[in-house]
Amino acid sequence: TRHSKASLHYTGRLNLKFMVQKRQWRNNHCDSHYAAAMFRYQREFAVKFSEVTSFVCLDDKHRIKVGEPGFPVAAAERGRRVLVRAGTSFEVGDHDFTKFSVVPSVALMNDIPEDITGSWYHGQVFVTLKEGAFEPSSPLRHAAELNHLLDSPNYVGKPVLCLYTDGGPDHRITYLSVQVSLICLFLSLDLDYLLAARTAPCNSWRNPVERVMSTLNLGLQSVGLMRQAGSEEFEADAARCHSLHELRKAGERKPQFCTEALDVVAPVKVLLSQVFQRLQLKEKQIAMSTAVPQSDIDSLWNSLSTVLANELPNPDQVTRKSSLQNLPELAQFMSHCCRLHHYFFEVKKCGDKFCKICKPVRLPDEIFKQIRPFPNPEPGEDNHYKAFDQIYGSETSEKFRPSLSKRSRKQRTLPFHGKVQHVHNADLMLECEECGMWRLVYATHKLKSSERRSLQATLSGMSFSCGSPLQELDVPPQLKDKVYVRDMNCHEPIEILYYSAKYEPICIYCGQPEPFKNNKEYPRCSSCQDKPCIEKK
Repeated sequence: TRHSKASLHYTGRLNLKFMVQKRQWRNNHCDSHYAAAMFRYQREFAVKFSEVTSFVCLDDKHRIKVGEPGFPVAAAERGRRVLVRAGTSFEVGDHDFTKFSVVPSVALMNDIPEDITGSWYHGQVFVTLKEGAFEPSSPLRHAAELNHLLDSPNYVGKPVLCLYTDGGPDHRITYLSVQVSLICLFLSLDLDYLLAARTAPCNSWRNPVERVMSTLNLGLQSVGLMRQAGSEEFEADAARCHSLHELRKAGERKPQFCTEALDVVAPVKVLLSQVFQRLQLKEKQIAMSTAVPQSDIDSLWNSLSTVLANELPNPDQVTRKSSLQNLPELAQFMSHCCRLHHYFFEVKKCGDKFCKICKPVRLPDEIFKQIRPFPNPEPGEDNHYKAFDQIYGSETSEKFRPSLSKRSRKQRTLPFHGKVQHVHNADLMLECEECGMWRLVYATHKLKSSERRSLQATLSGMSFSCGSPLQELDVPPQLKDKVYVRDMNCHEPIEILYYSAKYEPICIYCGQPEPFKNNKEYPRCSSCQDKPCIEKK
């Protein structure tokens, strides 16, 4: 009481204000303006060829957690306020980790406006609900879902397709798996031209489909989800699984476990479908689409048979650029019909009626001849990027991409001086999907066993490529400022700290198991003997 009375004599003014929380996290990137100019080019291209073009924006919403039987979990993110009726309470569990989840994949089929100033938020929204463990998102699955939507009567017949995504692991066009999936879509729909572009890192808010996520969040207000109970054998197997990886391992050992897991989550999908179907975007009801079966994914993959003369490989075998050495027909098709740059990937028929690599053109000749290679943004005399009409049809390159010219050694280092202890704090490695090299995960502090399991479960379902910061991936929020990977290029040697950490010796150039043959040199396998030796300091 004495202290409270004394505090009355010490008063002052504290500057405060009420404000609305931002819906989306934004961060600056040196390529933000460059990628925005490219998105404008893509929209102007769609307007120019609107009669023959479909424009689709794609993205996955965050995982919706599903609780165990008898214990529902809030569908909205942890800590987020929800709307409830007066006089009622919303009592559900609120956990960081659940065994089962549902992932909504959202596709916005844009109504292309008459000019670039029109609205790009009008169109039909399709939501596909997938079980997180046994119906995982992948480039081929996304392509199969889009193939199913574009094959419907409302969209069939348009031979030009424009795609826009946020460049997540399933849509990052620099991945060979994504490129091949888009080629399968191109062949299956018999398109004349396909253009896939992506946002700059940390700029996913530029994707028009992000506006749909806010609408879907309204439907998740005051919703608690739990799966139904399965058989005794299923419940016993599920109780022994503590991560996404363990669930999938159980499904590999017992195929019936996978089938029953989909069955116990099916009622949750039905409930969410009923909720989402009540929502609208610009007075258009949101439509639901069922998760494509494995047979549809296999059918889409079989469309590569028109390119490959030999037996089709497994999709898991076509994830690295080195795998093209065993697929010369596919490599020939990609060099003939495809064009890859950092922020866009295009596939186009050559137009030769007698070509043995691609099919004949469906478009009229006068329209097809107007389709030129998609341009990279280039600055004009006023230092602003040139208009689409000025640059379309001319030869361009990526030499004006800021991240290409501003990449410095300082950007390639960790926010701290990396030491062996930082490596042991995480005790995790990531394999690049493109070059197959292993990259160390660094942690500022020793990870708890629960944090390590959570991080490992998150990274096991994602694709990684050299140079991708963990902060761009969907890692647990409490770990975003704790774990890092070095910003490295593909095919760079293994980090020296790997050997200092006393891990199993591997070839410093390709990562193949290789013992130390010379204590003064880092190991090299027989296929890398022609590369320079790296001596220990």
